[in-house]
Amino acid sequence: MSKEDDALTTLLKTELSSVNRGIIKKRKSLADLLKNPVFEEGGNTFELDKTVLEDVAKKLSSPSSEVLFPVTIYLPSGTSEGYITGEREASTADELGADGISRGGKYWLQKYRAKSLSHKYPDLFQIFYTV
Repeated sequence: MSKEDDALTTLLKTELSSVNRGIIKKRKSLADLLKNPVFEEGGNTFELDKTVLEDVAKKLSSPSSEVLFPVTIYLPSGTSEGYITGEREASTADELGADGISRGGKYWLQKYRAKSLSHKYPDLFQIFYTV
């Protein structure tokens, strides 16, 4: 890698870290969110739509106490796919329409499907951009 490539990669990583700053790290079970649909993290409060949560609960086969949100979808630059880590998270995404495939210990889905999930369920699926 040349110095220019290193500098561009560093710049890209810096920019992506600012884009990813709003990622929620502490997840909650769907059961807890149905009782209290609020996330508080980093001084920010996010109130979720209880109607959406109830709709999601009806669609999922797993007990709501075992389903954790938000699910993070990783989107590497320069690829047409993103991925989710964790079997339970993959199952949740699949049941909500991700239509992905397990490969190499990750659940891969097309980027447009990842973005579609995050738009349909904005508080339940979050996008994490990577280099």
